[in-house]
Amino acid sequence: CADFDAQCGTTLVDVNQVDGDAAATDALGWLLFRAADLPGHATVTVRVSRTEPGEATVELRANAPDGPILAGANVPSTGGRYAWTETSAEFRSEPGIADLYVVLRGAQRIHEFRIAAKCLTDRSA
Repeated sequence: CADFDAQCGTTLVDVNQVDGDAAATDALGWLLFRAADLPGHATVTVRVSRTEPGEATVELRANAPDGPILAGANVPSTGGRYAWTETSAEFRSEPGIADLYVVLRGAQRIHEFRIAAKCLTDRSA
């Protein structure tokens, strides 16, 4: 997640005690990835950590931090800043190029996210 083009409300932090980059927010922040190639129907998987109880979410939005939501997932408390877990959600967009915003709501850290296109099969044959 350290390869973003712009950010607001986040800071770069360590992934573990030795190395690695992640992004963190205390309440609300976003990361911008300009001109992302969106696949259409896909699954997004995010690697996150959260020390606090309560609610937190990560959302993927198109073209603005408050733009159309493409995917959203709850971020569970993992009990430690280096205790990472993965959570997944359905990703839906029109295929094509768009600015992709990763919006973090609630105190959390994000190490990476992956968008994997789903193969649609024609069962009419």
